[in-house]
Amino acid sequence: MSRIFAFVIVLLFFSQITQAQESWQVCRATLASLITDQNIGLDFGRINSDGNEDFRFSINGNQFKPLASSFKAFAVLYYFLKMPDDAPYQEGSPVYSMAVYSNNVKTGMVLREVAKVNNWENPIIAFNDFLFEIGVNQGLHDWDYPGSPTKGWDDPRFDLNQDRKVILNNGRSASYYNASTPTDIANGYWFIAGAEYSIQWQNPHFREGILKTRSLLAIRALDYPSPAEKELGNFQYYGKDGALPSAKSSLGRVLNDAVVINNQGDTYILSLMSIRENEYDLDPIFKAVAGCIS
Repeated sequence: MSRIFAFVIVLLFFSQITQAQESWQVCRATLASLITDQNIGLDFGRINSDGNEDFRFSINGNQFKPLASSFKAFAVLYYFLKMPDDAPYQEGSPVYSMAVYSNNVKTGMVLREVAKVNNWENPIIAFNDFLFEIGVNQGLHDWDYPGSPTKGWDDPRFDLNQDRKVILNNGRSASYYNASTPTDIANGYWFIAGAEYSIQWQNPHFREGILKTRSLLAIRALDYPSPAEKELGNFQYYGKDGALPSAKSSLGRVLNDAVVINNQGDTYILSLMSIRENEYDLDPIFKAVAGCIS
């Protein structure tokens, strides 16, 4: 009798796994049908309550897109991990303005301050080295916004090259100094989202840095609800979005949105990048993601 009972338990276990796999295959198919020939790429996955990866898939996830502000989540983490415990982060501080309002000059101030405190000469190279530490392979070439103290510094490892060219579905292409992929951006968010399961979690400075990063990224800028926020706002989440207007991008408007969503003990990580699309083009995608999670 006990053998029969054990056999039934095993069957139920594998049945649940099969059903879960099928549900995420349906989710992927739904998202792929919405993207079709649009210039959109995404990476989507889930960490379960045991800290294991349940699934992860990408659609155009390794295609390069111009980089907007979704990477600033990593600059927030960089600040907290590389600065002293008492480094300011209240409203009005540079790191707060960068995280919540996406202020580009304040972003340069954060990168420069961290480099100065640690006696690192080149703030761009120093930041990129940190990105490598958290599993992100594509760094900044420069951060030359007018008024930024990082103006004039660059990282030659990310000079223009053919391997990092942005190519539209219609064949048009252009080179951008600051470019990345949805999957590479997602890697950094996976690091932040899964930090509890890292051996580094035992380090109080690391643990506090992660928690402070999440808290800042959870504050919403009320003057601009991102496409992800409009459709996923009913969930507990944190993240960073960004836009680059057509006037500053030779191929058209750029949108980046990356979020970590907590729901019923599971953690979902989504990174989306697009070019030559508008916010309303992304609304159905985020609505479908909400359906996948619910």
